[in-house]
Amino acid sequence: MKSKIAADPYAKTTAYQPPEESLPFAFAPPPQRHKRSRRGLVLGVAAAATVFLVGAAMLASLAAMVMLMSGGAAKRAPLPTREEFIRQVLECRTREGVIAAFGRPDATDKTTDGGEWWNYYRGMSHDPVSDRDDRAVTLYFDRAGNVSNAHEVQFMP
Repeated sequence: MKSKIAADPYAKTTAYQPPEESLPFAFAPPPQRHKRSRRGLVLGVAAAATVFLVGAAMLASLAAMVMLMSGGAAKRAPLPTREEFIRQVLECRTREGVIAAFGRPDATDKTTDGGEWWNYYRGMSHDPVSDRDDRAVTLYFDRAGNVSNAHEVQFMP
């Protein structure tokens, strides 16, 4: 093996460079990274995404089969119209009767004249004009604890 002497035209002396075969491992150039290492990562992520999507599709089809076998979505009883709801409230009249018919209110508020507002925030009635359920119903009880007329029932479409 011959030693190579590299001549640097700008240097005053020449430096000795041993041949590459005789270099110890510590001085060896770092190994080149190949594109295969990134390709494996991309393929792994793609495989995981595929498994996730196939699983989601299978779960959705299973849910659809269960819904079809059970007869479709559960249908709720139709809500009373606003007029029917007012009639039911006026039949109950008192706080106890309204609680027995519709359950406890979602919120209450006392007034300065001794009355009380009761708010129901779940679907309690249906507006036949707009064909939509009311979001809230508010009842007003006077000082004696009665709903006396239909004007004391308010609806929020």
